[in-house]
Order: sequence, then C-alpha cells, then structure tokens
Amino acid sequence: MYAPIDENFPSRRQLLMALGVAMLTGLLGFGLSYSWFLAFRPLKLPAPVDRKAAEGGVPRFAQRSGGGTRWEAPPTFLIVSGTGYRRPEKKQHLVPKEVEELKARLTPPANAPVAARPKVARVELPSSAYPTGSSSHGFRPGPRSTPHSEATPALTPSTGRVFPPAGNRPPAGSLQDGWSRAQGSVVQLLGFDDAVCYGLLVDQDGLVITRASPMLVSGLRAMVNGLSLPVLDVVGYVPKYELAVLRLPGGQRPASLAPEAPSPGEELALAPGAGLPLNLQTAITLEVTPSVGEGTFRLQGATYPSNTGSPLVNSRGEVIGLCLGKPTAYPGQNYCIGVDNAVLWSVLQQARANQLERSPGSPDTLSRAIRALMISQLPRSQGWSPPSRANARAIPGESMGMYSVGMTRDDLERAFGVGKVPSFPGGFRAVQVDPYPLEFTLLDDRVVAIATTDRFYATPRGVGVGMEPTRASSDPAFDSAVNGYGPGGRRHLVGKGIELRLNASGTAEEMLVVSEPLR
Repeated sequence: MYAPIDENFPSRRQLLMALGVAMLTGLLGFGLSYSWFLAFRPLKLPAPVDRKAAEGGVPRFAQRSGGGTRWEAPPTFLIVSGTGYRRPEKKQHLVPKEVEELKARLTPPANAPVAARPKVARVELPSSAYPTGSSSHGFRPGPRSTPHSEATPALTPSTGRVFPPAGNRPPAGSLQDGWSRAQGSVVQLLGFDDAVCYGLLVDQDGLVITRASPMLVSGLRAMVNGLSLPVLDVVGYVPKYELAVLRLPGGQRPASLAPEAPSPGEELALAPGAGLPLNLQTAITLEVTPSVGEGTFRLQGATYPSNTGSPLVNSRGEVIGLCLGKPTAYPGQNYCIGVDNAVLWSVLQQARANQLERSPGSPDTLSRAIRALMISQLPRSQGWSPPSRANARAIPGESMGMYSVGMTRDDLERAFGVGKVPSFPGGFRAVQVDPYPLEFTLLDDRVVAIATTDRFYATPRGVGVGMEPTRASSDPAFDSAVNGYGPGGRRHLVGKGIELRLNASGTAEEMLVVSEPLR
C-alpha cells in the first residue's frame, strides 16, 4: 500500500500564507512583551521648560517691578494622562485693577461689626515669661475657654453698650426646644420657708445673677438640674437694677447668652411660678424703657414674685435677658420689666473683677422708676358718666363700664359718695367698693387698673366674666395674648390692655382693665 505524492506541494499560495501568519505572530508577541515591560517601568519625561520663567518673568501675585505695567502669568505645566499628553485649560488671570476691586469687596468697611467667628481667648503674658528667642507666633498658654470667651463682644450702634460675644449660635427652633436647651442653667433659690425665686447661672465657676431681695440670707439653698447646692456667699449687688450676684460650687454648665437685645414683639420663655414644674411660660417683648434704665424692656406676660429672676430664653436656647418682675401690689401684667444681655454681661465682668457694690442700696429703686413711668402714661381723668347701654362694657386699656382708667380719688368719691373711698398716701392701693363687684387699683390717687367679677361687663366682641377663653380669639385685644400660670396653677390670659383670670374649670372668673393699652 502506498500514498500518492503531490509534486506541486508546497504551492506558492501556501508559502505566502505561512509567511503572513509568522509575521503577525511575531508582531503580537513583541507588543505584548513591550506592554508588560512598561507596566513595571515608570515613564520618565524630561521636565517641562517654562518659557516665561526662562525669559525672566516673575510668578503670579508678585509685586510689580520698577518699570513693569502688567502681571505675568504663572508657569504652564503639562499633565500626563492615561491616554497621552493633555494641556490644561487656560485660566484667566486678574489684572491689578480687578485684584483691587476683589479686595475691596472682600474687605469689610471700618465701621462694620466684628465677625462672630469662634476664637479662643488668650492671656498675653510679659515677654519675660517666655524663653529667649521665642516669637509672637510661638505657643503661648491661655486659660480654659468659656461659652463667653469665644469671640469679640459686639457693640450696639446706638448706645455703644457691649453685648456678649456671638460664638457658635445654635439654630432657631421652637420655644419649647429653646427652653429645654437652656433649662440646665436655671437656678431655683429656696429659703427657710421654701419661698422661691429664680436665678441664672452665668459662669462655670458658679456665679449666679438674680433679683436682689430680702430672702438672700445665709442658709439659702439652690436647685440646679435636680441637685441641691449650697449658696456659698453673696458676691455683690447692682443697686441700679436691683440685681445680686451669688456664688455656688463650680462645675455647673453656664448659660449661653445671646449677642443681642430682644426685639419688640419677640416671644420669650421664662420659668413658671412656685409650685409648678420647671416648664416654660411665655412672655412677649413689648418695648425698651429707657426712662426706667438703660438696658431695660417691658414684657407682657403672667409674672409673679415667685418667678422673679427667671432667665428669658429665645427660640435658639439662648438667654436674652432676665425677668425683674413687676411693681409690688400692681395687679396687671403689662408692666413686667426685664434687663437685656448687655446688662447681664456687664454685671458678669464686674463680678469677675470684684467691682460690685457690697450693699444692695435702696430696696425699691427700680420699682419707683416703673411707677413714675406708669403715672406719666396715664390718660387724663374723664370722671365718670351715668350708666347707659353704650358704656355697659369693658374697653381694653380705657374703661370698665362707666369708670375709666385715670380717674382720681375725688372722681371715685363723687361716684360712690364721700367716705366710701378711703384716703391714703402715695403708692399702690386697692380699693373695693361694696356692694359693687369692683376693685380699683390706685397709684398716687390715680386709677391704674379696674377689676370686676361681674359677668355683666364684656368687651365689644363679647368676651367677659363667665365665658370660655376661646371666645377671646375673636377679639383684637387678644390677638397676641399670652397664657401664663400664677401661684397655685391659676391660669391667666394676658391681652392688650385687658386680662382674664381663669378658674379651674377654664372659664373667666375675673376681668381686669389695665392702665395702658399694650402696643
């Protein structure tokens, strides 16, 4: 058996195909080998030459040369990417005129307020306290930072009074959230008979600012966050505002003071009266009262002797003032007075420098100023008019039936008979007229408030004694009414020039027209 022999093998066509396959295989092997070799050997490129630098140019933002009139561009570099070489996009450079305009926009004017950027306070020691050769940029020790040493204090443009530094302000939220954040710095002061007033913890060393009162005696206790702490001593007094500074054991969290005064119409939170949980009450800032004292403002809210000294808290949880209460024996709530943070900050600095007065001074300095302001704002006496259907109502801030705010004691004697209204010296005096359910509050023989328990009296919208407080929502006098609680949990609805005292069932049991309409 034999195999046939092809004499034409290999043909020319077959040889060309074999040669082509061999060349492709060689090229493929060379490419793979070269790629593997480059993966382990970084590509080294010659350093690019900067043409402008080689020609003697200056870098960007350098000072102008003596004869130069323009700024040179910065060096241009080449960027190596994964796909080859790529020249970066050309950036536009500023000419001197544009640079000056940019600096002018970014630089605040000379009279602008200092930016409230956190900055840890440092104490500058003499140069002898540092090693020889130390520069001003070296490390210098400083005291531990406090919530009020983080920024430069701000000045009010009108009076130049110094407010606390801003620091890192928390965001605004609800008034309840703000009170919850500030509640840890509220101090309850308890005497021997468990009489209560409040104070504000303003320093981590235990300094407390409160209203000066006779209860600040030895043996006073303080409740802070549920802890009972002894009052170590009375640091000093500020007679102008009837303020006192006490000292507790240190280590407690101080309040965060707002860097501004309260705004008119701003709603604030304050501590409730005695016998109530440490929850918030509300008050509304009405206006500043420079005639009473610089840094004082008037409040609309249910305040009593038991919540005097309470901090006033805004929606950020910052303390924006301190409630000083109202004049003793005045029944209304429209002359509650507070001091702002410029006063509190000044008192804190004086206490730290041991510059406070050692005596409380006159016990009624502030109250006398408030009483003088009330008298100056009373309307002219209108006497009294015979009863009629037209005057059988209560007008907020003006009258109760036929009897008007501003009446004199002589007017009352003409209305009720000589001898029915007793004579008395200056100051507040309550006069009840029997058998009428009326009570007049007089100050220096002028009527500043009229109260009644008779359901006959009502406002033009029908709000009166015996009615549900929800009816008051339709009366303009209660547009910005404040709900508050007094001793024993008695609720008050405080409106513009008129107030309702509610009983346990929630109906109005007494109506009060106060001396001046609240704006």
